[in-house]
Amino acid sequence: MRKFALITLAVLVTSCGRGSAAAETRVKDLDRIAARTALAPKSFESVTIGGGSTLRVTGEVQDDFIYHGVVEQDGQEVYEEIVKDDSRYLRLLDLDRFAQVQALDPALAALLRGEWVADPKGAPSEFSLEAASGSPPLFHPGFLLGRVRFIEKVPSIMRAGRGATEYNTDSVEYLPQDDRFRGISASVGKRFDSLPRAFDPSVPFVSTAALEPYFLYSALWIKGGQVVRVEKTLDLPDGTDAQYRHLYEEARRILQASGRASNTEAVRNLLLSLETKESYRLQISENNIVIPAPASIGDFATILVALGATPPPPQEVSSQ
Repeated sequence: MRKFALITLAVLVTSCGRGSAAAETRVKDLDRIAARTALAPKSFESVTIGGGSTLRVTGEVQDDFIYHGVVEQDGQEVYEEIVKDDSRYLRLLDLDRFAQVQALDPALAALLRGEWVADPKGAPSEFSLEAASGSPPLFHPGFLLGRVRFIEKVPSIMRAGRGATEYNTDSVEYLPQDDRFRGISASVGKRFDSLPRAFDPSVPFVSTAALEPYFLYSALWIKGGQVVRVEKTLDLPDGTDAQYRHLYEEARRILQASGRASNTEAVRNLLLSLETKESYRLQISENNIVIPAPASIGDFATILVALGATPPPPQEVSSQ
């Protein structure tokens, strides 16, 4: 959580020109690079830290319709998933986590034994709303798909703040206190940053998405004409800076409405709980990646409910 004086942020001046027009031109260039990267076969690692938990996903992408991933939570491998053409396959890796789940369904019983099971609904839609918005729960079809398609979010990430600017510590506009990723080696690739906009006191505190334009620091690295790394940090104020009085009052009202304590410490903890860090690393493959479909049994209609990925169907209530 950051503590800093009021600073007016400026778009860095580069050889491409000045101000927002140059930044928008650069984002369009990054659009093309991201699109090219999205089409390439690759391996990836995605790490998300937030809400007291760390999620790590490693996998390989043959193309949009064929991919494989292993999902970890807090250092423990939880499950493995393969999507191949129109089929989705799932295998539990952390069997102890679900030892108390009652397995009346044969496919669920097989899953709880660590066997591969096929989803009768098939692969998730490439236009899945769950994959494009927010973070769906573990085991949901959109969870892994969102990581596979993360690279397609690069343009929106770079537009969230003040536009893409080439990283240059020698620029007179460079501010060390705004450099959230200085520890990453220059050998990774050519770096571009997007800094937050100046805070708008009228912004409603309804979601982290509403706060991102003002508190999201992001950067990406390009090497060999491909995006190879993306970093994002949502860094909220610490609850004491007068500049953000409106934000603190909004947070206090949310706490009061839910019947919780609303003192300064509670506000600070609420803001801290919303902070997230995301890291996405890619390795473009020079050869085709081949992901075979596993041997499996089918039909796990009750599995997603049992594992908590989707809510159970509504129960009819008797009028008697």
